Amino acid sequence: MNPGQARVDFAQMRNDGFNAVILLVPYRGFQVTQSPPTYEHYYFELLEALLLEARRARLAVILRIGYAHHICDRAPLVSGELTRRQLTDPGYRAPWQDYLNKLRQALAGHRHILHLFLCWEEFWHGFMWMTRMPEAQRRELAGSSGFAEYIGDEAAIIPQESEPEFAHFHQFANRRLREIYSDCRDVFPDLGFEFRVDKDPLHNADGSISWLSNDYLMDSGALRLSYWAPFIGARNEGEKLQADEALSLLEHSLQEQTAKGSNTRLLIDQFNFIDDTHKYTDTHARLLESEIPGFLEACAKLLPRYSEGYGLWAWRDYHQNHLFNPSFRMGMAGWEVIQGTASSVPAGTALRAGDCLGQDFRATAHGMHARYQTSHCHLIVALVAVEDVLLEASLDGEQFVPLEASGHTWHCRLPIEPEMYRTRGVSFRLRLVAGRCTLRNANLYQYTYQVGVRQVDGSPGPHLEQIVGFNHALAR
Repeated sequence: MNPGQARVDFAQMRNDGFNAVILLVPYRGFQVTQSPPTYEHYYFELLEALLLEARRARLAVILRIGYAHHICDRAPLVSGELTRRQLTDPGYRAPWQDYLNKLRQALAGHRHILHLFLCWEEFWHGFMWMTRMPEAQRRELAGSSGFAEYIGDEAAIIPQESEPEFAHFHQFANRRLREIYSDCRDVFPDLGFEFRVDKDPLHNADGSISWLSNDYLMDSGALRLSYWAPFIGARNEGEKLQADEALSLLEHSLQEQTAKGSNTRLLIDQFNFIDDTHKYTDTHARLLESEIPGFLEACAKLLPRYSEGYGLWAWRDYHQNHLFNPSFRMGMAGWEVIQGTASSVPAGTALRAGDCLGQDFRATAHGMHARYQTSHCHLIVALVAVEDVLLEASLDGEQFVPLEASGHTWHCRLPIEPEMYRTRGVSFRLRLVAGRCTLRNANLYQYTYQVGVRQVDGSPGPHLEQIVGFNHALAR
């Protein structure tokens, strides 16, 4: 996001009945290296600009700090590895605290910041990764993570998720999350926490399965945050839910999250009445499209009984871009000039015939996954042509595909080879065969996250009217 687009979006959010915006503040990316801690100042400048635009639009701001899923160029550790080191290496505590203090300094004076919160999701995958390692590594991790000390057994091994002993590790993971959160409150005393709503299966010795609940921090005086989607509590056999079925599931979940209404200092920051999580498309329960208006009308009465509000992921549909610095606002950072004399200009990158730009990256580190079950990526390029242009692109640096023009954008589909997900990686190339142009943006994506409130271009989606009505009902 850039400040100019944010100005348009924030004003539209306000018109759609929202009074706050949630911004993600990554750890990896803001902090480039950990020893010593160094920072990418562009991101702090961008955060400052976005905060100013939110204030201009009369939107309060909620910040999710420590966000882990961020594409980087220079950070030496991928997000998963950095998280694992945070959980197992005491030397990574000081850089994390430095990030928190640096952020506190950057946010000083912004009175329209309503809340900051930490999310369980930034760390949970690191814990589950430990359970999937070979036996020798799990034994070593039991010591370095603190699990062996937790259960009082120096010879302990971290159990696999399929073992009955997983219950002990599950309890340990929840306790460590609480400790991490407590440490963060030394810097941000009013910091909120988004807890894990999902229950986790426990495979018992007799072959039965029971379900483990997570720590909802019910005793916390700070704001608690959570999420909801129709799959929570459902059979998840691909069923389509009526409004009353989804409403019953929602109320049951909220009763659990609030101890039957005894602690309603709760914000549902991801109220996913439409859950477009791609890998669960065939299994997760979904609310029937025709039932959404009635469901939201009933929710306008239900949510205030158990919470202080809700948020959407996401207000506008978006393409999941796999490129770093796709709009060149950081100059040529992350881009390599493979051929020619491509150069950074204030509005993008100037290209002449024969120029070729590229990015090489690990597919999964940039959000490309085989689970999307697509045989291709989409590429959309925005540019201003000085002369008639001919563009072509490639994912392996060899097989180039021509782009087709549509107004000021150019697009094509690029084939994905299975080996790209494993050892080979991606060698994205964009080559100007003829003409001259200024390249403004490149969007390489496998899928589009769709909720249907506003479409990718900001135009009204099929559920905008219902959400605007929902917001107005909640404001009354």
